[in-house]
Amino acid sequence: PGDTLQLASFRGRDGRCIDAQGTRTCGLEFTPGSGWQLLSGMRPESQGGGVLLNAAWLAILLLPVGFLARPRTALVLLLAMIWYIAIRLPVDTILAAAPWPEIVGSVAGVAAGLAIRRLVAPRSGPPAAPAVEETVAI
Repeated sequence: PGDTLQLASFRGRDGRCIDAQGTRTCGLEFTPGSGWQLLSGMRPESQGGGVLLNAAWLAILLLPVGFLARPRTALVLLLAMIWYIAIRLPVDTILAAAPWPEIVGSVAGVAAGLAIRRLVAPRSGPPAAPAVEETVAI
């Protein structure tokens, strides 16, 4: 109680840095897909494993977008999201730009959501014309 923690994040000569209570750590590269590491507390053993987990994390997070959105809306949202995570996010935050595997994971998540929606959604189309019976009296 009453303690203050001082944190600062900034871009330094050595990449992105965090300063916690006067202890500076630089060379950090957090991407949009590395959020799973914050929740799990784990760091991937190999860089290759981390790339796949980051892409899978984004795919799982974005699957509901594809499932809940209409196909045209999902496409517009997907294009806007790719622009944001690849170009704008590094300017607005301390996060690094999403590498291609994360962008592919994002697209795969939305596409999987759209595909699942097609499989489970009831087919809707124009109502069938009622059957007409004709009786001819002779």
